Amino acid sequence: MRFGYGDLAEPIGAKLFNLAVNMGPEHAGRCLQRALRACGRPVAEDGVVGAATRAAAAQADQSALIAAFRSEAAGHYRALAAANPANEEFLPGWLNRAYE
Repeated sequence: MRFGYGDLAEPIGAKLFNLAVNMGPEHAGRCLQRALRACGRPVAEDGVVGAATRAAAAQADQSALIAAFRSEAAGHYRALAAANPANEEFLPGWLNRAYE
């Protein structure tokens, strides 16, 4: 797979793929990287899910990471709606995607 999401443990890899389809791979990668930092794993926030991000994800507490990842995705979607009121109609569906 081009982006290597399948190399990540479940459910992180599946969530990353799901979010990348909707918000794009760079934004999804940044959400994962922010979630990793929230879990005490210092990684660069560059949107590239490379070796350092994969290693940090493998070492992180998976329950804490998925919770932080969902929260970061929801924050991204809320920011989109706040920046453009026309997007507010999509927010309930986006939040559902973030938290599922």
